[in-house]
Amino acid sequence: MTDTTPLALVTGASSGIGLELARNLAARGVDLAVTAEDDRLDAAVADLRTSGVDVASVPPTCGSARASRRSGPRSSPPAARSPSRR
Repeated sequence: MTDTTPLALVTGASSGIGLELARNLAARGVDLAVTAEDDRLDAAVADLRTSGVDVASVPPTCGSARASRRSGPRSSPPAARSPSRR
């Protein structure tokens, strides 16, 4: 069995532009995988499912900006040195 329904991953799908993009895609029949870093994602998923498409909520990863802030500052790569001119 082959499913030819398109699927889109939408980040920031709990509010603003991300949510509006997800709503637009759902209205066009596109199944969704959505993610966001706040507590409003569950409500957004419930709203999107009323369009009749499949919606999967994907939790943010440990590589998210929030996790990076908790782990402290990152070291910067060494600055590129320009060749000395003599």
